[in-house]
Amino acid sequence: MSNNILHTPVDTLLEIVKERKKISLRELSKQIQSNKNVVENWVDILSEYHVLKVTYHGIEPYIELYQEEESHSKISNQNTQDDVKDIEEIKNIFIEKSKKQGISKGAMKELWPVFVREYEEDLKKKFIERAKSYGIEDAKERELAWQHYKSELEKF
Repeated sequence: MSNNILHTPVDTLLEIVKERKKISLRELSKQIQSNKNVVENWVDILSEYHVLKVTYHGIEPYIELYQEEESHSKISNQNTQDDVKDIEEIKNIFIEKSKKQGISKGAMKELWPVFVREYEEDLKKKFIERAKSYGIEDAKERELAWQHYKSELEKF
């Protein structure tokens, strides 16, 4: 991720999990040099959105990437499927679920870009379907509209 303009601790967390395949919460916290409770909050929200998966060995939580095979579609298999009636509601759902998990606004700001990148393909597909339903037939016009929408979506 050296190309990223902004590299957050959450990006580092994801890189470590991808590299190690499975890692204890304690070890992950040490590697990213962050408080275990903060890392646990990040992991909770990322697991809520099927980015990470938590398993337990005894009482010790272990973190791994959520496997794509475990879901048919990243967004459609989430608990939020019935809630997402309009693409603009995604951020509000993210915020509400984050609040329920006790995630601070600062942590939400760090997690939001990760969430958008993780679900970009599904979000774009939903956006394109919606644009077509509004009568935007030209693919270039839809792509320009998507780029504009995406830039707004990335803002927290």
